Amino acid sequence: MPYTMDDFNRDFTQEHLYLLPPEVVFKQFSLEDRLRGLPPEDRLKGLSPDVVFEQFSPEERLKGLSPELIEAYLSQLKKNH
Repeated sequence: MPYTMDDFNRDFTQEHLYLLPPEVVFKQFSLEDRLRGLPPEDRLKGLSPDVVFEQFSPEERLKGLSPELIEAYLSQLKKNH
């Protein structure tokens, strides 16, 4: 199979991409493209729980918690207030 100009351009770019400043490289990709492939824990690094949880409704926040756990937490809140 012949080595084409497209092959050369791809290889050259990959070999020299590190020479470009990150802002030039990142400008070429959407935020979704840049985050794709990162594990969730890496995507959330540096974000406070408040920032993360404000994206969800109260129902979504409580989903998966047992009623007993929710009641225990509410009881603790009442004791502290």
